[in-house]
Amino acid sequence: MCCQGTNDYIKWLRTRTTDDMVKVYQLHKLQLQLILGSRSSPTTPQQRLVLKDSIHCSNVEALLTVYPDAIFVHTYRNPVTTVASGCSMAETFRNFYCKNGGINFKRLGHQMLTTPLFNGGNELVRYRKSHPEHEDKFFDVQYQELEDDPISVLKSVYERVGVKMTDDTLRNLEAYVKEHPRHKYGVHRYNLEKYGISESDVREYFKEYIQYFEK
Repeated sequence: MCCQGTNDYIKWLRTRTTDDMVKVYQLHKLQLQLILGSRSSPTTPQQRLVLKDSIHCSNVEALLTVYPDAIFVHTYRNPVTTVASGCSMAETFRNFYCKNGGINFKRLGHQMLTTPLFNGGNELVRYRKSHPEHEDKFFDVQYQELEDDPISVLKSVYERVGVKMTDDTLRNLEAYVKEHPRHKYGVHRYNLEKYGISESDVREYFKEYIQYFEK
């Protein structure tokens, strides 16, 4: 999100091929193996990694080449809200090093809208449409359902990935949800207009993504 003034890097990133990204994920896998190796022992149960990063949506083919047993738990949220929230968060980060009104809000908005580094929804949908044989690799969750009933959603995720939810895990989840109600630390307020984009801009850019998940 702190990518102000890095247009050349973003242009370069767009030119990366699947083969290029396979090499990136091979290094990524090696790093994870080193981390897990330092934690393992003959008595340590096998661990299943849970990784969160939206950039994976733009590189599904490369990721599955390196991690063929990966499962994507994809949370769908209306892009109008997602982009507005992302712009606000990017503004917060950039305020740490941009002083005296140094943030170009329109540039920030355009970047957050159109850079797959931040929003890979269209790329994700195109991959899924062209690779129906991999549809079992994806488990979709509606963001609103996650907010309304997180326990049920998490139970379904556990079931989908083939992991048994223990009684201790369930109790911990229930305690966490009870202790962390929505907006406990305040409401995140944001609007697109501040960043020079409109709802129609977002809906047009993410037309394919929206149609796929709101059909």
